[in-house]
Amino acid sequence: MVLEEKYDVIVVGGGHAGCEAAHAAATLGSKVLLITQNLETLARMSCNPAMGGVAKGQIIREIDALGGMSGIITETEAYRGGDDLASHAATKMTNRNRVMFGPVGMSYVYFTYGMYFMLNVVAKSRKQNAGAILIRGIYPQDGIKIMIKNRGIKDVNKITNGPGKLTMAIDVTMKENNIDLTKKSSIYISEGIIPKKIKKLPRVGISKAIDKEWNFSISPKDCF
Repeated sequence: MVLEEKYDVIVVGGGHAGCEAAHAAATLGSKVLLITQNLETLARMSCNPAMGGVAKGQIIREIDALGGMSGIITETEAYRGGDDLASHAATKMTNRNRVMFGPVGMSYVYFTYGMYFMLNVVAKSRKQNAGAILIRGIYPQDGIKIMIKNRGIKDVNKITNGPGKLTMAIDVTMKENNIDLTKKSSIYISEGIIPKKIKKLPRVGISKAIDKEWNFSISPKDCF
């Protein structure tokens, strides 16, 4: 086969690293050709420092195409619309909670206690007009040295075990509000795995609707 087109960059191999390289070159303005044997396995064979991949169940914060930070989501909390008095969407739509009333899969970031950003994912049933999942904890996977530097502590078990801690570790601010977390960008959530056991408890740090057991957590050891 003779190629009549001219390319600035030709990447041979459509694994995860190959796709990252092709994407990086294209982003920089190069005309790129990616050659692979099988389109069905495109972007598989995850490697380090490439981020994401299949069946990792991670929230991923990319710095550039060659690296970033990631962690397995280990704790979440659910918040609904008008019938959930603990929810930001309990009353009406405001500029702050507007994202909760929009499409599912979008990031909802808010600032609290004058010092912490909280990262949520918009999620709701068809019967609900609003809702979101608060990400309360992650188990660090990639970019741990960066997380430690961002947090200023060396204990890996304590750098992302809380909603404010994890946003500091992976550098989430209001700039990450209203981003589609289902699509690869500066921050996104990769396809997850089914853990062996999920613990269900009442939500943390609220004074209303305390009877709802909508805090969900897993142990990292149940993910491997």
